[in-house]
Amino acid sequence: MTRAREWIAAAFGALLVLFFATERGLAEFRVNTNTPGDQVPAQVASLENGGFIVVWHSSFASGSNVSGQRFDATGARVGSEFKITPDTDTTTYSPSVVGLTGGGFVVTWNSLGGPRADGTYFVRGFGQLYDSAGVPTGTNFKITPPDPNGRDISAGSPVALRNGGFVVNWAGERTGAWANIYTAAGTLVRSFRLTRGFYGFSLFALTHAGFLSLLQSSSSGQPIYGQRYSLNGRTEGSQFTIGYQGYFPSVASLQDGGFVLVWRPGDPDSPSEDIWGQRYDSSANLVGAQFKINKTPVPGLRAQPVVSALKSGGFVVVWQAVGQNGSDVFAQRFDRTSARVGGAIRLNAAGFVGDDSYPWVAGLTGGGFAATWESGDSGSPGDGIDIYGDVVR
Repeated sequence: MTRAREWIAAAFGALLVLFFATERGLAEFRVNTNTPGDQVPAQVASLENGGFIVVWHSSFASGSNVSGQRFDATGARVGSEFKITPDTDTTTYSPSVVGLTGGGFVVTWNSLGGPRADGTYFVRGFGQLYDSAGVPTGTNFKITPPDPNGRDISAGSPVALRNGGFVVNWAGERTGAWANIYTAAGTLVRSFRLTRGFYGFSLFALTHAGFLSLLQSSSSGQPIYGQRYSLNGRTEGSQFTIGYQGYFPSVASLQDGGFVLVWRPGDPDSPSEDIWGQRYDSSANLVGAQFKINKTPVPGLRAQPVVSALKSGGFVVVWQAVGQNGSDVFAQRFDRTSARVGGAIRLNAAGFVGDDSYPWVAGLTGGGFAATWESGDSGSPGDGIDIYGDVVR
């Protein structure tokens, strides 16, 4: 294809996207201040003061670290970018964050330790508490237990509990999936097994209860399984099955005590799939029928959906749409009945032929939401991938 034809194809694709994406955010902004190397991936979490916190993994020639930046409700920086882990020649990666009662937050990540006798490294999970001013509370703590044989044990994302504490999941090569419950001060209350023989585990908070676990079988073609837990980690009700195979599941707890699940069904490598959702009540009973998240008929792969509750009682879903000339990130708001509110919102700048991917979203306590994504824009100020964000009211 000639350069002119490539430009025409890109422009036509952009016009199609803009036609179906009828709204835009306030203005996208670069999250990271330091630009050398790659800044991936990022997560965003809302804070009690109406602002939000973003964390990400920063890699560069001499090592890597986990970094963070606080923002107010308008997307203005609060303080400077800060290092959650020091620069090191060992890899730290997979950072996650959640806001806590009292205005603070907790960050978790995984780090390589060792080396083993054969020279390879093993994985361990860590966490760090911060107060409402963004000051570390104590030192970082180990989430995963030691393994005498040096096998990998990695930590997942933290989930805030309504009693002020939090819970973090973790899994090892031979241990199955576990969860640790902590007090607001970071004291371990209980560690218990979630399941054996599963992978793809994740935890999500429930507004009027404890938390929800989602588990995917290691066998191909199996559905997602869900289980509700109380604040102290006791099972509530029986395990329920989502009667389809799904990928990239994400859950948001709603104001009515129920929750909404979004996922991408089918083959994870399929060139054309949609994002779907399903609401549940507080007892994990179905509420209504499944509904499609994305409305646009533009061909391409839609993946990486993330959902977050909104102050209005509804919710918002973000996802990545991959086309012929790269990928874009979108958001769609829904009301408390799962009806669309307005059209899809294109979050990244229009006209960019490249990769904007791995979106994340958090509903803000004062209304609206903040979203982040990674961008491989060759025109960015650094020499690699940067994190961008947008606030939508």
